[in-house]
Amino acid sequence: MITKEWCRDVIYDLPGSGPLPRNYAAVEIALHWIYNNLKNPQEWFEQVVMRCHRKYLIQEGLDFGNEKGRKPYNLMGHIWDVPRGYYGDGDLLQKMYDCLSISEYESVYTKTLWDHYICARPEMLSLQFRRSMFREHIEVFIDKGARSLVDLGCGNGSYAREAWERIPKGTVLGIDNDTRPANDIGLTFINQNVLEYVPHRQYDIVYSGGLFDYFNDKVFRKMLRRILMYQPRFIMIGNIQQSPETQALMGCLGWKLFDRTRWDLLSLTVGIFSPEQVEVHTDFTGHQHFLKITL
Repeated sequence: MITKEWCRDVIYDLPGSGPLPRNYAAVEIALHWIYNNLKNPQEWFEQVVMRCHRKYLIQEGLDFGNEKGRKPYNLMGHIWDVPRGYYGDGDLLQKMYDCLSISEYESVYTKTLWDHYICARPEMLSLQFRRSMFREHIEVFIDKGARSLVDLGCGNGSYAREAWERIPKGTVLGIDNDTRPANDIGLTFINQNVLEYVPHRQYDIVYSGGLFDYFNDKVFRKMLRRILMYQPRFIMIGNIQQSPETQALMGCLGWKLFDRTRWDLLSLTVGIFSPEQVEVHTDFTGHQHFLKITL
């Protein structure tokens, strides 16, 4: 029988700074139970992990002892340190990209065993392929004459900047309520809520990689209607579909997303776009969907 005490012991028995691959199944069972049975799984998880692994996480570069707060030099610390919601998640995703691409501990920040566990989730692997799918579709849109793009929820601006580099003499706009990277000729970033921004010109492509993961269905449809103000030719919206195991992990980390199936995405377009305008593309992991709309 699974109990809170059993779940606690699973975490306490882990070696060093987190689970090894042989521990993954037990950790998944424990997190799933905690997520579905405790009122505040995030508080429980952080207390238990810190009680068990604090000294190892500090050794790996995560300082929980300073008066000014945490210094998140690894992925686990960064997840706990960033503000909840969309703010700060662009930097967090960049750390995930870094973590997935780094095979050794000597890096810009240090990976703990918890970092390895987080990045072993298939959804994390799909983050790598989000960028490749973005590149593939942008090239198709450019071949069809697209010369301008707006990135909704652009984060650190890396996708917007890459689009700007790929579109010959193009115009690219990045909008985010959190960060504002440096502008360039033909590349502009605006620090504003995408639900309030009113465009002043037409854009051929409207792209959003992860913003819609934070929208409930009502806000999702509201934003789809607002996108029409940009008078786009192409719309491309990413949305994750989490496994139950990853849903539990994210819940214990306090990171709430609205994950959707391809059929959920299609149904949200009904009454706004015609069926022949809408497609859903899915990566090979089955966890990253892109809603593609051609007008």
